[in-house]
Amino acid sequence: MYDAEMLNQAMENQQLTNEKLAVRADLSASTVSSIRNGEENVRLLSLKKAANALNLQVEIHFVPKSEIATAGA
Repeated sequence: MYDAEMLNQAMENQQLTNEKLAVRADLSASTVSSIRNGEENVRLLSLKKAANALNLQVEIHFVPKSEIATAGA
């Protein structure tokens, strides 16, 4: 799971459309849309490309599943 809010905010701040970010990140506009909507089945490489194009960094943290279940409640 990831939170797409920071990416969406960076796109808004930089006045980028899905199409413009797609060109910058070498992704399809539909992939950018999937990322922006927080879809779960997005490749890590696609997330990294989008983040890099927005001058953001992807960080991965391992957490116990029990913490995820608690946070979602």
